Amino acid sequence: MKALVIGAAGFVGGHLIRHLACECGFSVYATKLAHESLETPDAEIYNLDILDAEAKVMEPAIRRSIAAERLIRSGKLYKSIQSRKVKSAGVPAIRIGPTGEHHRYQPSKGKNGIVTAGYVGYAGEYGIASRGIKGRQWLKKAIDKSQNQAFEAAEAVYD
Repeated sequence: MKALVIGAAGFVGGHLIRHLACECGFSVYATKLAHESLETPDAEIYNLDILDAEAKVMEPAIRRSIAAERLIRSGKLYKSIQSRKVKSAGVPAIRIGPTGEHHRYQPSKGKNGIVTAGYVGYAGEYGIASRGIKGRQWLKKAIDKSQNQAFEAAEAVYD
């Protein structure tokens, strides 16, 4: 029998590998993040991160959605889409969205004169009623369209 342990460098993963290999006689394959250390003779260890595979699918999907929704004027929003690894409630996750500065304007009192790409992306997603901007849910559409591809990319990491 074979077993795959995802997140093998953690406390539970290390004990699970030993149990499966030594007490159950399984051939154990395990994954860990590149920066984690794990040495065990009881398993074949692979440096894999499913979040990287998913991000490679989702970033282009979000850019296509920006183009499809005609949110591109200067190309700044399109170019600002980046993925970042974060922790959400202590669990590793990937956050993909607009980052950085979008444009500057002549500031009025108490303002800094910078509009972030995140704000422009938010306006395109949800709208700003006071400014007559309708929400187009471009990010939700991109995620819905590419969700299956992202799952397939994550699964392919383990094939």
